[in-house]
Amino acid sequence: MTVSSNSDVQVAIIGQGVMGHNLALNFSSHGYSVAVFDLDDSLAKATETAALSQQLPGTVNVASDLAQLLSISQQPRRIVLSVPAGKAVDSICDSLLDSGLQPQDIVIDTGNCHWNDTLARQQRYHSKFHFIASAISGGEVGARHGPSLMVSGDSNAWDQIATMWQTIAAQVDADSGQPLPPHSKRSNRHACADYVGPYGSGHFVKTIHNGIEYAQMQMWAEAYQLLRQHGQMDNFAIAAVFRDWQQGQLHSYLLECTIAVLEAMDGHSQQPLLPLIVDAAGQKGTGTWTTIASLELGVAAPSLASAVYARAISSQRALRQALHGNLASPAQPAVELAQLERFQSALEQTLIGTTLANYAQGFELMAAQAQQQQWPLDLVTIAKLWRAGCIIRTPLLQQFVNAFSANPKAHLFSDHTIQQQLEATLPLWRRCLIDGIASGVALPVLSSGLAYVDGLRCADSPANLLQGMRDYFGAHRFERHDASQGTLFHHPWHDS
Repeated sequence: MTVSSNSDVQVAIIGQGVMGHNLALNFSSHGYSVAVFDLDDSLAKATETAALSQQLPGTVNVASDLAQLLSISQQPRRIVLSVPAGKAVDSICDSLLDSGLQPQDIVIDTGNCHWNDTLARQQRYHSKFHFIASAISGGEVGARHGPSLMVSGDSNAWDQIATMWQTIAAQVDADSGQPLPPHSKRSNRHACADYVGPYGSGHFVKTIHNGIEYAQMQMWAEAYQLLRQHGQMDNFAIAAVFRDWQQGQLHSYLLECTIAVLEAMDGHSQQPLLPLIVDAAGQKGTGTWTTIASLELGVAAPSLASAVYARAISSQRALRQALHGNLASPAQPAVELAQLERFQSALEQTLIGTTLANYAQGFELMAAQAQQQQWPLDLVTIAKLWRAGCIIRTPLLQQFVNAFSANPKAHLFSDHTIQQQLEATLPLWRRCLIDGIASGVALPVLSSGLAYVDGLRCADSPANLLQGMRDYFGAHRFERHDASQGTLFHHPWHDS
């Protein structure tokens, strides 16, 4: 496509990898005029070709360099960065300034940056241009048809891009929270794109989103292993069970992904794909950032952390293969049909309880970080943003919206409806773990979720013993029930 000499481009996107390519097509599908640039010119031209072949209403222009990208863009310019997090972001920002970027222009970072990096960039580029972070979730499908967008930074810049962002985002019915088809014109729709708060807050929210994602993915992996090892079921039978659960409380995008992987066939060998995939899980860092945040904040997130450690153990494949032959596994007696059906029912309740625990831990982390950083995070807004478009979308998020709307500062488990759900899961959750552990299945997320619930409902914990031990060897002192709060005591353990 020939680039127009007029400044008619409404949004420019730098980086035409998977996400940038699909974001450009999303904007174009809504009638926006788009300019694209990538150091690999073939990637930018592929986006142009795709827009033409799909007959999208908005034009897609390929810019030969950053100077041309700026020259064809409407002012104030809206420049989207879809590049790897880290030094690449700073390098492009500096190059844009060298190419003529102006103080009124807006640069939007959509990468998975650490929230501290966003704070540093705000300070570095303050007064040089408007810098805003737009964390994005939904993968390539979400980027193309409607992602979840968590925006933070310059609120004035948000006001200038809000209509555009909310147009391309995933949409839900404002009353029910149910996802709507792309390009829905329903009058009571709600966009899964909103301003979250000051610099850094949006990327922190996305980090916690990914921490929950890690835990939910590991949860389904453990369910798969339980049905495979304890239930002695094949992958297609497991997928059939999961399809039934997809019609109930466990309905989610990640369960949809799980079913698709279980049923996939390899085009080359014509064999089921899953057994061909090496059982060593990768990770890019956001799960680790979540775990570090929980430790720094002193907020319990055991399930989210356990999911990260489970991936670390999976990467020790050689050691696992060696120990498999040296450490005996429990016997696996045949499971009768009636037993299997009871186990499946128990597992379903276990997964419901674990899901509630995973999300509760994530929301507690965001609440604690907001208090520490003095961010005005609204957990209702965040729960609404995750109802569609993002990887962790589930109808349960509408319950979380209702819970936080009724009591914005309370723990999710304080909500009466969620308490009733948890209460229903607990007996079967315990039974499921007993069966799984007896079969030798590692259940880091399913078990830590139950431990989290039991820990929170324990009115008289054993932490008094810990305090006594700390005082015994380190004279750290302790509070007493029979003294005023804050008064510290030391017992003369070692006095003769």
